[in-house]
Amino acid sequence: MIAAALWAAWLAAPPEIPPTGVVTLPAGVIRLARELAAPPGARDLEIRGAPEGTVLRAAPGFRGRALLVIARARNVRVLDLTLEGNRAALARPQGLPPWDVPFCRFTANNGLLAEDVEGLHLADLRLSEIAGFAVLAARSRAVRIERLRIRDSGSLDASGRNNATGGILLEEGVAGFTVRDCRLERVRGNGIWTHSLGSSPRNRDGLIAGNYFEELARDAIQIGHATRVRVERNRGRRIGYPAGEVDPQGTPVALDTAGDTDAAVYAFNRFEEVNGKCIDLDGFHHGEVRGNLCRNQGPREAYPHGHFGIVLNNSH
Repeated sequence: MIAAALWAAWLAAPPEIPPTGVVTLPAGVIRLARELAAPPGARDLEIRGAPEGTVLRAAPGFRGRALLVIARARNVRVLDLTLEGNRAALARPQGLPPWDVPFCRFTANNGLLAEDVEGLHLADLRLSEIAGFAVLAARSRAVRIERLRIRDSGSLDASGRNNATGGILLEEGVAGFTVRDCRLERVRGNGIWTHSLGSSPRNRDGLIAGNYFEELARDAIQIGHATRVRVERNRGRRIGYPAGEVDPQGTPVALDTAGDTDAAVYAFNRFEEVNGKCIDLDGFHHGEVRGNLCRNQGPREAYPHGHFGIVLNNSH
């Protein structure tokens, strides 16, 4: 009886995070029943895992926006942690949000959620079995994401098709961002995605480079409602798989575009086995597309959602 009470208390009370300084989380597995949050207004804060390894794992009854939440903060670093989302227990069928609702107010059970953060650095994180987005950053500036390993993440809608979740989402006017040298495998939704409501500021001044994608049921990279974003030297294979999880209204794309996107560069990206489009330039203008490669080597029936190499303005 005493052991059960202590266990319940541990699940209900995650470790404390101070508003500033360096905090090293305890070694081993920390099971969370609710989100672990930095204090609002935190600044000059570093959160890191123990040298022996720290795992933040969602308990079966977890309730929260994300395993780790950082909001209204300045100069925050999160380093060398493992986040396990317990997707099998927490995922529920869910579609896309209404047109006027951002994902940060709609999607729960994310890995890491950052809102209104100026100066965010995420590095050497391992995220798996996340029901929502592995990383979701909204209304933030100076965001640097490096060497993340994301696998087996994202959930489905009521029809058993992907609902765009599972990867890295930058939304609602993220400015000055870098996503570099990350590896995403078996993600149901988009891999790396910039997105904003039409009434919100565009995402801007970004670099997405050197990332690797394998087996995604939606887009590897989508640049939406953005300006001055460079997408360079990314690689991937099996985009648009498994075919049964592809949303018929969201044809998979290796390099996708949406909304008003200008002054962007898509250069020297290489993809193999794309069950969809190679490059979609819907809304892309005054930009540059050069040196990219997509190669399919299977029979035609291996690509049930196969499409054109380059599509302009959603012409199909």
